[in-house]
Amino acid sequence: MLLTSLFFCIVLFYWLGYLIFKRSNDALNVGVIFALLFIVTYPLKFIASAYGYYVMDVSSLDVGWWYLSTLISTISGVMFLAPFLLVTFSNKKMGGTTSSIESNLLRPSFILVASTVTIAASFGHDAISALLYFSLDAQQSRIEERAFEREGSGLLAFMRDIGLALLIIAMYRYSIDWRSFHWKKKGRVFLGILLLSFIFLSLSGSKQLALTPIVTFFLCLHIQRVRAGIGTIKYRHLPQYVLLGLILIGSLGYIRGFGSIVDEYEIGVLGQIFIQLSNAFDGPDNLAFILSRVHDFWIGDLSFQPTIQYLFGWFPRILWPDKPLVMGNLLIMQEYLWERFSGATGEVISPSMPGEMIVSAGFFFMLIWSFFLGCIFLIAYRLAHQRNVSLVTVCIYIWLWLNVFNVLRSGTGIIGSLLVFIAASCCAYGFIFILGKVLRMAITNQSNVSQLH
Repeated sequence: MLLTSLFFCIVLFYWLGYLIFKRSNDALNVGVIFALLFIVTYPLKFIASAYGYYVMDVSSLDVGWWYLSTLISTISGVMFLAPFLLVTFSNKKMGGTTSSIESNLLRPSFILVASTVTIAASFGHDAISALLYFSLDAQQSRIEERAFEREGSGLLAFMRDIGLALLIIAMYRYSIDWRSFHWKKKGRVFLGILLLSFIFLSLSGSKQLALTPIVTFFLCLHIQRVRAGIGTIKYRHLPQYVLLGLILIGSLGYIRGFGSIVDEYEIGVLGQIFIQLSNAFDGPDNLAFILSRVHDFWIGDLSFQPTIQYLFGWFPRILWPDKPLVMGNLLIMQEYLWERFSGATGEVISPSMPGEMIVSAGFFFMLIWSFFLGCIFLIAYRLAHQRNVSLVTVCIYIWLWLNVFNVLRSGTGIIGSLLVFIAASCCAYGFIFILGKVLRMAITNQSNVSQLH
């Protein structure tokens, strides 16, 4: 029966993804990606858990909690996708471009260097040293340090977001001119992106940050193809790319030195990659535990506390002296997943999208809030494809696209980060706009002086 329920979820969300694809004619529509990632992170992850690949031992729970977790996650996922299914996508409003002012900003290579320097500086001296003196021990050390970097890291996180916004702008600028590049220049750009991914992996120990340059570049290329009317990826081919991306995620987990890359059980590289992938998708297992421990399923236990903390957790501690150290995901982990809780600086495992909503304010809040999150993603998608689109809007949409997986893991947890990123994007755009204008004025003045002489 459980396998039948999981198969039903797979068919349902594959069909929902196809409907959104047909309405928007865009295989990389953020709603389509959500639907396909849901298949992997909920139904398929439960199958992996049944064979012993889990972060928390879900096999210790009664099978009824597995059914309830599947049902609740399905309802929440459908509510998230509802806005994409209700809206009418108008092709006349697609085909946006950046304005001539934004297209003539600083060179993308300069922006990319500024992005790399900013992100590297945000990780500090120890991270840069780990990069310069690369070894497996240094990689493992970086992973262990990540937990302790959370406390008091607000300003550094904001700097990192500025660097990420600069990275998106640079990749977007490269994508605009990509078709006019000679094949040698295309090769140099692509190799530079791979190098940047390796640098980010060494600096952070984060698979997501390591994948960001690659995924951002190909997403920007896709946007340009859609605008040019060249065509998009066929929906039937999309699962193959999703599978390839998952293998890449697992491979990065292996490469980065997680667990010292020690094959204690002699399962080989592919086995290690599968374990890395399984550990990354812990949401459904955690949801089953949360549902088995929540006291009031209908109105929640925590009186909106996690949701409020997600929305205002970005507020600087210097202006909020009593800001708690344990909040958001950590608070839910402390209350419902205590086996894995190890303090304010410990590693965080995700409560899943419906999990945080259920404990915050109950089932009916989950319905409303899942729909609200879907509306945010839909609005960003539509704005990013309007004519004369702002680079800030493009940055916001790509950031949301990159964080679809985090929505499935944490739900409202992305909202506070989104607000910070919007501010960082405005700062990044202001920086390159003002600097570009100053440089153009300087060049113009120098040219006028030369003509006078």
